Amino acid sequence: MLDQAIVHYQQIRAVAPADVATLNNLSRLYVATEKWNEAIEVLQNLLTLDPTNYQHPLALAQILQGLGQSANALTYANQALTLAPEDQKPVITQLIDTLNTGS
Repeated sequence: MLDQAIVHYQQIRAVAPADVATLNNLSRLYVATEKWNEAIEVLQNLLTLDPTNYQHPLALAQILQGLGQSANALTYANQALTLAPEDQKPVITQLIDTLNTGS
């Protein structure tokens, strides 16, 4: 079922490659199906198209952390912290602390 949804959103993306909502949905589907490289590519695209949304670099940081790429994850986590609303900063700060300590 998720694979069918991915195909659907890939088709929409082919027609509307800069549609942020489509890319958001596609990135979530890739994460749900653990297609990490695809999720990273879409999220990096979203960073370009929607540069003030903290959720894109935060999602990248979380994926990269899970893949053991702490240095890259830290870069995106710091970017997310800069963009995030105040109520989200404690969670992102905790992620940054975890990345810095290697825990």
